[in-house]
Amino acid sequence: MLKVFREKLVLQGIKGDQGDQGIQGIQGETGDTGAQGVQGETGPQGLKGDQGDQGIQGIQGETGDTGAQGVQGETGPQGIKGDQGDQGIQGIQGETGDTGAQGVQGETGPQGLKGDQGDQGIQGIQGETGDTGAQGPAGQDGQPGQAGQDGATGAQGSRGQAGQDGATGSQGPAGQNGQDGQDGATGPAGDPATDDQTLSLSGSDLTISGGNTIDISSINTDDQYDDEVLLRTPIDVDEGGETSPTNETTVQEVIQAIAPITSKAARIFYPPSIAVDVSTNGTFTIDLYDEYIQQYGSPTVGSAGAPNALPTYTRTELYYYVTYADPAVFGNGTAVSGMSIDANGNLTYQVQNQPTNYNSLINVVFVVK
Repeated sequence: MLKVFREKLVLQGIKGDQGDQGIQGIQGETGDTGAQGVQGETGPQGLKGDQGDQGIQGIQGETGDTGAQGVQGETGPQGIKGDQGDQGIQGIQGETGDTGAQGVQGETGPQGLKGDQGDQGIQGIQGETGDTGAQGPAGQDGQPGQAGQDGATGAQGSRGQAGQDGATGSQGPAGQNGQDGQDGATGPAGDPATDDQTLSLSGSDLTISGGNTIDISSINTDDQYDDEVLLRTPIDVDEGGETSPTNETTVQEVIQAIAPITSKAARIFYPPSIAVDVSTNGTFTIDLYDEYIQQYGSPTVGSAGAPNALPTYTRTELYYYVTYADPAVFGNGTAVSGMSIDANGNLTYQVQNQPTNYNSLINVVFVVK
């Protein structure tokens, strides 16, 4: 142990080993006190002998009567200080004394070394939940995901309105000449001053200037219906890949074969893929037509010689459909709710949960009216 008092240094010596405790002897009876002998002269101080072994405790004798006080002898010289005895047994704790007066304030000692880290305190009570922070800025749109697989073909839709009449086809081949009619009556003589003659038709009356008028209502005419107009070369328009396709031979057969194809499949198409942010619950709107025009109207790359933009339709020329939406994200897990599309292609939807794998689908289909 090292103690420092101002400029004085006191060194405490090392404590010696504890000696063995002797065996407790039997308590003997207290013997009678003998008479006080005569005080002899004090002899010279002898050298201190080695400490003998602790003797066995004798039987405690009975306490004898106190003898008379002998004559006080002269004080002998101070003997050499003996070795320090063994530490006695701890005495009973005394009563606490009165508090002493406040001592003089000592000088501040040097900063001690930092103590070891204390044990972790007990977990405090959970504080109340703080107010929701303001909405952070929207992140950048991610790369468009790959197009999903085509869904199953839906039920047959109702028959659409009849389309506008197509352009007039090319003139068909001339029909066979009819039988010669009977000769008409001889007309009046022509104008000898000119040979310019003009034909005019009024109803069924055919008139030649400077000549007569003929009623042609009785003459047979050929209206050339589509089933009467033959193709120059018969072709197949609806059985590609068949081993033995049936060729169409008239205009009517071609129309009847190709109409079911062009009136259904050719009118349905998928718009381009876009990314939809579903990281936050709420109600949102997407302009499906505008997304379609942005990509089809300004493609990133085209092949050599291709036009700068793809052919597109106007808003009112299209019907808009959602054929599938994830009910776990846009509904209650079983059915989609809060989703609608107006006639101009504006899709309103509700995000009610976040997808577990950061990926969800909405399938959109456009149909040409």
